[in-house]
Order: sequence, then structure tokens, then C-alpha cells
Amino acid sequence: MMLCASAIAAGQEESPDAADEAMDALRGRAPVGEQDDEVLDDWIARELASLRDAPTDPERAERFRNRFKLQITNSDNVPEFVARFAERAGTAFMAELADCDRLAPPAARALAWVLGDFDRVGTIDALEAGLKCANRPDVRYLCARAFVDLRDNVGPNPLLMEKALGILREAGRVESNGLVVGQVYRALEFTNPDRFSAATEAILDVLTARLETRRAAPGGPTCDGGELQLLAFFTAHPPPARALTVRLAGQLAVMLRLDVTRFGQEGVDEFEKLRLVEAIDACEALLVRLVVPNRAPNIRDAMNKDNDVRILEMNIELNKWVGTPDTSGVLNEAPWSVPAGAP
Repeated sequence: MMLCASAIAAGQEESPDAADEAMDALRGRAPVGEQDDEVLDDWIARELASLRDAPTDPERAERFRNRFKLQITNSDNVPEFVARFAERAGTAFMAELADCDRLAPPAARALAWVLGDFDRVGTIDALEAGLKCANRPDVRYLCARAFVDLRDNVGPNPLLMEKALGILREAGRVESNGLVVGQVYRALEFTNPDRFSAATEAILDVLTARLETRRAAPGGPTCDGGELQLLAFFTAHPPPARALTVRLAGQLAVMLRLDVTRFGQEGVDEFEKLRLVEAIDACEALLVRLVVPNRAPNIRDAMNKDNDVRILEMNIELNKWVGTPDTSGVLNEAPWSVPAGAP
């Protein structure tokens, strides 16, 4: 007997109704025309109405997700059915997420979860709306992670690739949560030779904007750990072109200065201090790999010195990298040409 999407919801069995039966009749072929779209739209609208009836109820939100998952994973589905289902759900969810502030947290999360469960490019516009949910870092995280899962489907399609890069670039530039921006960086990790340069440009655009925000931060350039993902990626996959390597090195110089400055400030909590240690270590190691200086400065070694000299020694080593108005550093020389002090 065919299992319809209403067979299990929140652990309980339910009887199929007309909307479920219409979905079952459709799933074995490619949807075509307005009548088939109406079947999909009616089922989606009913589930959204159910979610709205109890928007703060986490059990209702979980039931909503389960019913979609059963539809998505039904063994009788043909790929064309799931693709069109994703497109129609994406259109409906985009309208909901466009006004994210009015959604209760469980409902907003449920929408983002389902978009990720689809794992189809037809949801991209809705995922973009989710990335713009300013007061919902959980929703933004789930949508950014969904873009990570879509990478292999997006990469081969030049138009989708360009669209995804634009969405992720803009989202990353304004993202204030380190966990979310880490997923944005992951979503931009296209290493195919035909895509790597464009993806690297987008990553560096995000990094540039994030560093500008850190420069202007009141109370100091807080380290949220978001760039750890970027550092790990470029350590494993150095930029594909010399110009991109030079640009990356210049941004790493600024990051290193900000992190060393923050490390020496009063009032930095234990967790941020740990992120700073990891970031400084990874950033300097990547600079050594990219620049290959004859005699590399060593901030990492200075971090292990006794407390009374640690900050002084770290800044001495930093100046060997970025220079001062009176003394040239490794990165002030061509081709890196970083301004003195990496302002």
C-alpha cells in the first residue's frame, strides 16, 4: 500500500485525505500545467495554515517538518515531482520568510528546516529570504547550511552559480554571527577550476566587509570565530591566481593585526580568547604558506611566552609582518604592498 505523507505526523498515524491522495496520484510523474500546480499549492497551503494555527508550538512545527519530509522522501516519487514540489514550496515559503519578524521562532525554524530537507535548487529564492531574517540567526544558519548542501547542484550551472554567489556574498557582508558566516564561507567553497576564482572573489568580498565592521566595532574588534572556516579552506586550497593570493594576504594582514590587538585588550572573556588563539595561529600559518618569507615572524611562539612579556613580544612579531611608519615588514614589500601597520 502506498505510504502518503500523512501516514506519520509527530509519531501518530493519520488517515489520508483528499489533498494527500491527490499528491499520491501525482508523485509518479512529472507535474505539468496549472492543475498539477494546484495540487501541490493546495497541499502546501494547508500545511502552512496548520503551522500558523499554533506558531509557537514546537510539536506542531516538528509535525509540519515531518509531513514535508515524508512527501520529499516517498519511494514512489520521480525526480521531476520533487523538483516541482520544491519550487512551489519555495515560492510559498519565500512569502512567509519575507516578513520573518512576524513568525514565531518554531514556525520560522520549521520553514528553514524544510527548505534544507528539499535539497533542491528550486528553493534558492526562499533560502535567500531566510538569510535576510535579521533577528533570527538560527534561521539564517539553517539557510546558509542548505546552500552548503546545494553546492554540487549549483556549481555546474553558470546561471545558478552566479546567482548563488551574489546571494551569499551579500548575506556574508552583513552577517554578524560567527556560526552563520562560517556556513556562508562553506557554501562558497567551490573548488572546480572553472568556478574557483569567482568563488574566491566572493569569499574575499565577504572577508573585506567583515574586517571593515571589526575595525569600526566599539570597544574593540571582537572575534566571533567566523573566519576560522575561511582560514581552514585556504590552507587546504590556496587561491588559484597570484592576484587573488596577494589580495588574500593583504586581508590576512589586517585580520592578524585586529586579532593581536584584541588579544591584548582588557575584558576579553575566556571563550573569545580561545577563538583568538586559534585564529592567530591559523592566520599566521597561512601567511607563512602564501608568502614564504626567508625568515618568518612568529607571533604564535610569542603567545606562549610568560604573561609579563607576551603582549609585547606578540606586537614585536606582528610589526615584523605588517611594519611600522619607521620599519618595513615582510608584507610591506612587493608584491604584497600592505600599507605600514595594516590599517
